[in-house]
Amino acid sequence: MEEIKTNIEPKHVTILTGFLGAGKTTFLNEWLHHFHRKRILVVENEFGEVNVDSQLVQAVEDQVFPLTGGCICCGLNEDFTDLLVDLWDKRESFDEIIVESTGVADPLQLLRPFKYSKSMTNYYQVDRVICLVDAALIEVELLTTYIARKQIAGSDILLLSKTDQIGTKKVEELHRLLQDINPFAVVFDGNKLDGFPINDIASFIPRNQIANTLPEQSSDTKGKIRLYRKDHMSISTLHFTFEEPFDLDELKYRLLVFLNFQATDIYRIKGILYTQDSDKKIILQTVSDIVTFEENKEWQNDETRKSDIVIIGNNLQSKGFEKMLSNCIHHSFKNQHS
Repeated sequence: MEEIKTNIEPKHVTILTGFLGAGKTTFLNEWLHHFHRKRILVVENEFGEVNVDSQLVQAVEDQVFPLTGGCICCGLNEDFTDLLVDLWDKRESFDEIIVESTGVADPLQLLRPFKYSKSMTNYYQVDRVICLVDAALIEVELLTTYIARKQIAGSDILLLSKTDQIGTKKVEELHRLLQDINPFAVVFDGNKLDGFPINDIASFIPRNQIANTLPEQSSDTKGKIRLYRKDHMSISTLHFTFEEPFDLDELKYRLLVFLNFQATDIYRIKGILYTQDSDKKIILQTVSDIVTFEENKEWQNDETRKSDIVIIGNNLQSKGFEKMLSNCIHHSFKNQHS
């Protein structure tokens, strides 16, 4: 890629994930039909050598780029990165990219190529990760496969599909389940017969609305730290609230150490941070073993400054996380905290 320039307009990217048979290609075709005036480039991934799904995508033929022979999030990751580099040279021919992953892909691994270098973050901007969730099968899938859990934990938008196959009460129950598992995600629903809320999904940009997706806490209180915990099957969702500001450098260091050596059971960490040295909210996200911080909106005068951190993973124990995070409180507040 060429040298980074400050005036580069990045290409917008949507990642589409979801377990096998959830309806990703059906949804993708509706999206392409709805935005037919846009020049949308599709990167299509399938496990086998023959990419059947790419033949079902209703887009202009030279706007579909298949990646076959493996999963884009593991064996093909290097090929995917090379493709993104090549596509940048063709950037005048398209407006945005949709990446449809194989049904067994980890969406956080899909994000790695977009985060691994400053160049990529300047050239491509991931707007949203959408996970199609099969309303009829998701409860079984959560019990039987960790990939379905990671897909839900790693996405910004959860789209409950095939809702015509279940009743209204069940839809409401599944909405609550998905929101409990991933409190930072927004949940929509739809089906092939009635269609999907494409405009609502397209207009939801998670980084702009992250503070509006967290539920109110109502459980364990311990001093100036609050913990709201939910457990479903083997999935634990820990939501910590800290009133004292964080030391950002200390937090990044400890999270990197933790993710590199102890975090095999961590699916996702995401948060809104109150820090000592900034008047802006800091958005924390982890992508596999990569930790990112991004400045967001300024704290308003009538807002209570606090940090909300959500950790999603497999059978998590809260005490270790609480200790690690408490050690990252800014030094000028540690005496007050103890």
